[in-house]
Amino acid sequence: YNANFINVKMDMEKGEGIDLAKKLAVRAFPTLFYFESNGELMHQVCGAFESQMFIDLGKTALDPAKQLKYYQVQYEKGNRAPDFVQEYLHALGTACIKSSDVLNNFLDSQNKEDLLLPENWLLIEQMLEDYHSNAFQYLESNSMKFSELYGAETVNDKIKSVYELYLGASLSAKDLADFDKRKEELKNKNNAMANQVILDQMIFKYAYMKDWKNYVATVDEYIAKYDSDNWMNMNAYAWHAYEKITDKKLLKKAIVWIEKSVSISENTYNLDTYAHLLAAVGRTKEAIKAQEKVVKIATEEGSDEVSTFQE
Repeated sequence: YNANFINVKMDMEKGEGIDLAKKLAVRAFPTLFYFESNGELMHQVCGAFESQMFIDLGKTALDPAKQLKYYQVQYEKGNRAPDFVQEYLHALGTACIKSSDVLNNFLDSQNKEDLLLPENWLLIEQMLEDYHSNAFQYLESNSMKFSELYGAETVNDKIKSVYELYLGASLSAKDLADFDKRKEELKNKNNAMANQVILDQMIFKYAYMKDWKNYVATVDEYIAKYDSDNWMNMNAYAWHAYEKITDKKLLKKAIVWIEKSVSISENTYNLDTYAHLLAAVGRTKEAIKAQEKVVKIATEEGSDEVSTFQE
């Protein structure tokens, strides 16, 4: 790197980095930008890498036939060969650059039945996010065919993830009216996956609204229907309640969640949450006892958090 580049590390969340992040459309941290000497961007990759892969990325950035700029120029010239477009989509995904237009145009150019091919399913599974795209509509309508080839769990997870993105986008935009409109749209599908996503996203909506009474009621319902054996999610809900809620009556509900979490898999994470919640509702002796257990387990495991738990 020192032989081929002038290397600069910049915090994109403060100082001049904020404006630069907007200019470069940074979507994830870390993102690596490789510029030519004239300042033109020739390659881009997001993510952290082990040293050898990091070195290989630098070599790719210096190869005119492999860098992102090459694919962008070829695509603008009209290259739509399937193998090329798939490589270009992979390069865009690796760079964390929005690729929905390229992806949708490519998938729309395929025969419907060809969307079932392994190479196209890989693109759909890894990159498709557009709820209104023709490819997603085909996937949704033919989920059984995809499931026979790639497994029902994998296919259903993909469909659910697109539902989540579609409904969650309104919350990200802080547009509750649009959220309610999209929620009704999903509700009218009357399928189990859509109903699960709606309930899950309602948890986020109530948290955003700081409507903790409905937040707790919705988490209760979600755990009963979908997360009754998931200790990690119950721990996450309970910790969030500890951080945000002061109403002891509501916190007692969170204690029920964390007690169930502990009963499934007792560990330092959920016991620590349990101790904090007990203290928050005034059950101090029980809280100390629970936290002492956390310290004991952490010590036995050789955890580097023992002092934090002890404190």
